[in-house]
Amino acid sequence: MKKLMIILFTVAIASVNGFSQGPPPKNAAAKTPEQRAENQTKRLTKELGLTAEQQAKAKAIILQREEAKENLQKATREGHEKTKSAFKAFLTPEQFQKFEKKEEEMKKNREERRKQSPPPPKAAPQSPAPVEK
Repeated sequence: MKKLMIILFTVAIASVNGFSQGPPPKNAAAKTPEQRAENQTKRLTKELGLTAEQQAKAKAIILQREEAKENLQKATREGHEKTKSAFKAFLTPEQFQKFEKKEEEMKKNREERRKQSPPPPKAAPQSPAPVEK
């Protein structure tokens, strides 16, 4: 149980760290949740020396998280499209054109803020604690 908690903690830290490093590379979005889970499991195995049993558990947890993230992104896109359709239904063509232009400006502003924000500090390598004699 203790090992599972350590794995969960590590995965949580890794996911937070991943979000704080800006947008993923263009090819990362093309990967399936299974591929992302496999890659993350391999990385954790290398970093933590996971056993086969731990790898299977870690992969299942990561896959569940990746599928949930993908579902959330899909729901967000669908919600945005529904909102846009609802506005289009009652706005005049000129108003809707302004609406779309304003949305595009806000999107560009968000991207600029992401580019301008400083990268997170890198974690210093940890050295083993000195042994007292």
